[in-house]
Amino acid sequence: MRTLSLIAASLGAAALLAGCGGGGGGSSNATTTHAFDPASDVTYERSYTDCGSVTLLDLAHRYKVKPERDKVALAVATYWAKQANGGESAIEAGKEGCYDGYKAAGH
Repeated sequence: MRTLSLIAASLGAAALLAGCGGGGGGSSNATTTHAFDPASDVTYERSYTDCGSVTLLDLAHRYKVKPERDKVALAVATYWAKQANGGESAIEAGKEGCYDGYKAAGH
């Protein structure tokens, strides 16, 4: 339960910081606007962050899988779905988040 509280606090802080950004051109936010259940939302966001900010090789080492995009996406999604007490729908949301993170990072 403590992990979920920390994740929720982190997401809340990230949302606040995102709202405080400066002006300028259009938004470069690549996050999806899908309406997932709460566990899937957390799984999507954490997977997006991991896959968008950590190299594929480092993620493969962290999650103990081969450094292949699909294997890493599944491992990341499965890990975060478990942390959020989510099921198959959370894993699918996490994979989508990971692929969106790859795209946002230009991988």
